[in-house]
Amino acid sequence: MTTHWARKRETSQTKVREIALELFLSEGFEAITMEHIAQASGVSRRSIYRYFGNKEGIFFSNQRARLERFQALTAHIPPGDSPYAVVLRAVQLLARDIMVERESVLAQYRLIEESQSLLPLEANLIREWDDAMLQAIDRGPNQGDPMNKMVAGAVMGMVRALLRAWVEGDGQEDLGLMGDRAFEALEKGFNLGPAQQSPSAEPS
Repeated sequence: MTTHWARKRETSQTKVREIALELFLSEGFEAITMEHIAQASGVSRRSIYRYFGNKEGIFFSNQRARLERFQALTAHIPPGDSPYAVVLRAVQLLARDIMVERESVLAQYRLIEESQSLLPLEANLIREWDDAMLQAIDRGPNQGDPMNKMVAGAVMGMVRALLRAWVEGDGQEDLGLMGDRAFEALEKGFNLGPAQQSPSAEPS
């Protein structure tokens, strides 16, 4: 059962995240300090540090929450299921979450593109996603198979391409439907067919 204090903490964290994002968008990420966020949100600086650690922690808190949700969703492979199927369902659920948070997600991506200090932090988070995806795929009877690394890389590549296309389209298309089409194409090998033989390799 959620306690009164837990609900109050969650409400304060949400308020801090929303106001911090507004400040980052209006003034730039580098120009905003924890003091600015505390004053604008009405939440004490001490509490904000306890919740998030620093302003980078505030900015990436939603992304980190999605990573943690993915890890929880893929921690167990039901009997008769495959790691890939479990991963795909988790990705679809996260796509729905992103559509609900569409405006803030788009704003965060734009800020990352404009901020030199956010780019390396995003790169660290991407590496954590790579590790989490490999751990999720490398479960079940084929654990340890070197091919799992290839599959995990292909899935993460598709996820990144989807998000990039979605952001470039200003989030107008449903990300879940985009994902359905993209992963169906991935599973079919994009219908590329057999590789064409180069002229130099043709028999004489």
